Amino acid sequence: MPGTLCITWTITSSASPMPILTCARCDTRRAFASSGRFRLNANGKRLDAWLIYRCTVCDQTWNRTIFERRARNTVDPALLDALQRNDPGFATKTALDVTGIKRWESGGDHIGLSVAKAVASTCKADVALLEITMRMPSPVPSIRCDKVLALGLGVSRSAVDKLARGGRLAFEPGATTALARPLRDGQRVWLTLDGLVNAALLLAAASGQSDIPVSAASAPLD
Repeated sequence: MPGTLCITWTITSSASPMPILTCARCDTRRAFASSGRFRLNANGKRLDAWLIYRCTVCDQTWNRTIFERRARNTVDPALLDALQRNDPGFATKTALDVTGIKRWESGGDHIGLSVAKAVASTCKADVALLEITMRMPSPVPSIRCDKVLALGLGVSRSAVDKLARGGRLAFEPGATTALARPLRDGQRVWLTLDGLVNAALLLAAASGQSDIPVSAASAPLD
């Protein structure tokens, strides 16, 4: 008999401020998020260094200046090493520093989120139903449920909406309007996989594992 797999998602935010810039590709103002990677350019004995940001919609890049035209022998060796290694700690420290810059905000709907996934209970049978419990160790204000589901399942928000309209999603509390509401700690969502053509992909994305068997009892749905 197909069974239920219980998964816990722990949602955290990087809380790194984002510059709001006119994106050349989108042709409108967008939030740009730090990529965590640096660009280092040598011009003779002088160095330029930037932290690379990406548009949260289209991935267009913007380079934030760390220093320009700096003589190589004046650059701290530890700083140079961090830039060359794309040191995560230094990237985070740089992204959090908004000194002297006015075009920054928390990012609104584009705030940097991460979802850590853990299987809370094993399922000996093929999985037909997912039970996802959302946990937020620290409050993440105004983050909609559909955004977190889209991120955790690796699909678009319109795909999440389609699952809900097709009766594939259930919520606690039970109204489908939960999708548009801010996520709350302890929110539970049930996703019916049985019969979905992309069930295996959704299961792998939701659980963070690729070797859990999925039920194929019903005919695939478009």
